[in-house]
Amino acid sequence: MIRIVLGNVTFSNVEAIIIPSNCQCKLRGRVQLMILPHTLEYIENLSKDILTQKKINVGEFIKTPAYKLKRRGIKYIYQAILSDFYNSYSDTCELKKSLRNIFNDAIKNKLKSIAVPAVGYRDYGFNAKILSNTIVNTVINYQDEINIYLIDDICEYYDSNIAICNTLGIEYKNIKLKLGEKGLYSNEIRDQYKEIE
Repeated sequence: MIRIVLGNVTFSNVEAIIIPSNCQCKLRGRVQLMILPHTLEYIENLSKDILTQKKINVGEFIKTPAYKLKRRGIKYIYQAILSDFYNSYSDTCELKKSLRNIFNDAIKNKLKSIAVPAVGYRDYGFNAKILSNTIVNTVINYQDEINIYLIDDICEYYDSNIAICNTLGIEYKNIKLKLGEKGLYSNEIRDQYKEIE
């Protein structure tokens, strides 16, 4: 079953998360801001090492260990390689290709869960509706093989995912996490994320 969650992807209690990147592995955008600084630097350096060994094209991915995010149960960070220059049709196709490659790798490596935030939202030109439509129509093919969490703190992405699943008749569970006064990183919030099944 697909789970649609309003919350911080780095606290999603999954084995892998997906973030956007480009062919030079320059990590930019709002999802990256949620990742711990030391972990982000580690991922960038490791990605640059990978680039010295092979060329990575748009539509492919890079997988790195999650470094300090392992404390939160996350094993891997997948970078979906997207174009820096937005073109609605080609970028949608490239995102689909990257997601398919990522999901195939995750299933091959027997991961049990993966989180898909609003990959490329605004930073790479996608609006929430196009993004949700692209992501949902791609990941539904894998829902019987891996637990999928469509999770982000963007209400528009959350609402769009629900609307598309309803339109397509896809079974899902939706969860809105209460942030509380202490914000995303309090123990109270961590406990809420642990309750997501």
